[in-house]
Amino acid sequence: MSNVTYQAARFGAVGILATIVHVAAAILLVDFAKLPVFWANIGAFAVAVLVSYYGNHHWTFACRGAHARYLPRFISVAALGLAVGQITVWAITASGGHYRVAVVTVALMVPAFSFVASRLFVFAEPNDEVEGFPG
Repeated sequence: MSNVTYQAARFGAVGILATIVHVAAAILLVDFAKLPVFWANIGAFAVAVLVSYYGNHHWTFACRGAHARYLPRFISVAALGLAVGQITVWAITASGGHYRVAVVTVALMVPAFSFVASRLFVFAEPNDEVEGFPG
């Protein structure tokens, strides 16, 4: 198995775990903390991003330390993925597309974008970075 395939498989496993954490945290925040769904989802997203960061930092890309470098980049990519996902859902449904098409599109597109961005930017070492990305 190539290094990219191996990393992609690990990235997918971390993503599944982060999704489970997101759903569980949202349910707990709504049912037990009595937060409105909107705020519960934001809190759950934040928890899931941290789980995803930890798993991808330590396991997928086998980084050590340098959290001041990697974490802001990871949060930026996660926020961009969320924004792109929301815009995609809006664009598809506003143009008459079915919401299921929108959700499936986002479910395929955002993880692929996140993996590529994580590999080439977030967790890249300075000498590995793609030209044009800041070092």
